[in-house]
Amino acid sequence: MQLIRKDEQHKKSMTIASSQMVALKKEIVEIQSKLSINEKETSLYKQKCIDISALLETSYDQHEEDQAKILKLSENVRDLICTIYGIIDLQFPCYALS
Repeated sequence: MQLIRKDEQHKKSMTIASSQMVALKKEIVEIQSKLSINEKETSLYKQKCIDISALLETSYDQHEEDQAKILKLSENVRDLICTIYGIIDLQFPCYALS
């Protein structure tokens, strides 16, 4: 009788352990799935950061080029204005813009 109870208790414990094992396996699969999704998202965001960094670098380089062009054009305009004022001053002293 006592052996039968022990055997039933053992079977009950095995059933519980088995169901817990199944639940743990399901949980592991869910965690692995979430980890996989997370790794894909991380990879995607890393690539986006690389792309954005490249765009920012290109934009900054273009800004520097534009600033250099603006400076050169400003110098040309200043020289042109000085030349025009010089011609006016020489030819028409009364219209000189000083």
